[in-house]
Parts: sequence; structure tokens; C-alpha cells
Amino acid sequence: MNEITQAAQAIRTKREEIAGIKSELDRCETCIAAVAETKAALAALKQQRKETLTAAFMVGKEADTSEVDKLIKGAEKAAASAADTAAGAEGAKEVLQERLEAAELDLARLRSQQSRVAYAECEKEFEAAEAAYAEAAEALHAAVTRMMACNSVAKRFMGFSNLREIMKGFYLDGLNINRGRRLPEQFCIRFLTLAEEKAAPQAERLLAKLQAAGIEIEV
Repeated sequence: MNEITQAAQAIRTKREEIAGIKSELDRCETCIAAVAETKAALAALKQQRKETLTAAFMVGKEADTSEVDKLIKGAEKAAASAADTAAGAEGAKEVLQERLEAAELDLARLRSQQSRVAYAECEKEFEAAEAAYAEAAEALHAAVTRMMACNSVAKRFMGFSNLREIMKGFYLDGLNINRGRRLPEQFCIRFLTLAEEKAAPQAERLLAKLQAAGIEIEV
């Protein structure tokens, strides 16, 4: 589980890195878009100056463009600065895009690694459960084998025995697997038949024990 935790932390760190790169890319886009805004502002001021000159010319006066000239000068400086910033942003965007692609590849690798670790953990748990299942099945089969031995010996005394049918019903109604679904009847019959085959030695031992106690067996 420790490996899964470490992988999860690495994934979180990588995602934070990717988020940071994307934030920087957004900043680049904002700087690039600002160039158009400063150019538009400069164009509007130049248009305003032209209209001022036109109006003065129409009435035969000298136009006063000192104020708009100051604004234009400031806008030209802002536009030049924005253009430089945008040029830097364009270069940074290329670098950041490469970093983003590399980080996303790293993230995919980390997620794949985490999946492999998680699968290995599941496999380990499965193997432990499988061992426990095998042990339980062996013990269960041993118990059924004893029941079969008793059933075999019981026939010596009554001429018949319905213990096997009782056990068959027990497995059909009581032994549940796979989310509560019952074992198919053919499996139960095979299970009991195999137990019955292996019960012969135990039946002999039980019979010998009874005979030793003084029970008489009709041949």
C-alpha cells in the first residue's frame, strides 16, 4: 500500500506542475492578446488626431494636437512595450508547450505505474485469499469425507441411508458463492462423489473402530 500512496503523491505533484504550466501559458496568451489592444488604442488616437486636423482645416484654423500627441506618444510606447512582451511570450509559449507535453507524458507514465502497483497489490491479496480458500476447501472436503464414511458404514446397519441426500440438499441450499448464487447441482454431485470415493479408507477405519467395540457386522 505504501507504493500506491507514493505513486498517488507523485501524481498529485505532477498535476500541480501541469496546472502551473497551463497558468503560465494563459499568461502568455494574455500578453499576446494585449498587443492587439494597444495597437487598437493607438489607431484610435491617431484617428482622433486626424479628425482634429480635419476640423481645423475646414474652418481655416491651426489645430491644437498637443494633448492628443502626448497620448499618442504614450500609446506608441505602450504598443512597443507590449510588442516586446508579446515576442517574449511567444518564445516562452513554445518552451512551456514542450514542458507541458513532457509533463503530461510523465503523468501518463505515473498513472500507468500506479495501476501496475495497484494490480500487484490486488494480485497479492488474491493469492492470500486463494490460499485461504484452498485451506478452507480442503478442510470442508475432509469433513464431507468423514460424513461420507459415516454414510457408508450406516448402510451396514439399516440397509439404506439417506445421509447422502441430506448432504446434497445441504450443498444445494447452504453452500453459496459468487455473490450469493448457489453452486450448480452438477458441482455438488461431483463434490460429493469425490468425497465419497475418498471416504472408503475412513469408512474402513470407522468400521474397524465399531467392530473393536463389539459391533457385529453382517456380511
